[in-house]
Amino acid sequence: MSCLKKQLFMGLIAAYSMFVLVFTPVFDAKSEFKESEIGIPVAAERLFNEYVSLEKAFDVRLADLYSDTAMIKSTRKFSDGHTETLHIPPQRYKAMIRQLMPMAQAVNDRGDYSNVEFAALDDGRVRIHATRYAINKNYSAPVILLVGPDNQGKWVILEEYSETQP
Repeated sequence: MSCLKKQLFMGLIAAYSMFVLVFTPVFDAKSEFKESEIGIPVAAERLFNEYVSLEKAFDVRLADLYSDTAMIKSTRKFSDGHTETLHIPPQRYKAMIRQLMPMAQAVNDRGDYSNVEFAALDDGRVRIHATRYAINKNYSAPVILLVGPDNQGKWVILEEYSETQP
């Protein structure tokens, strides 16, 4: 390769390297912006994805996603049509997750999520609506989460409403 071609080649490599260094952060910022163009903080989607992943892995750290002041409401729907609604204190709910997760794993009690919708609220929190299909029991039921930052700025589950069947 002639000296002139070598210099031209090296110049092109240098120009390309500068392009990558200068414009990669811009592209990353744009992709982050696109994820939030619909008004949903990226943190809400990440929290929901972690929620689903930890549940699928039967990981007791799922309990850590809940605020210490979370409002937990679970409605149990029976085959005869009557329902029972429980309001579970967050510390008790977290303890239940830690206690019952190994049992759920032992019977492979899994769920799949679909129809996931995120709705940004005016106060910066996000309401998540999803359908959870209980594989072992063969039924679908709604799950509604309210997520947002706690006092330290960490995104947590602030409210959960779910339905179950015996």
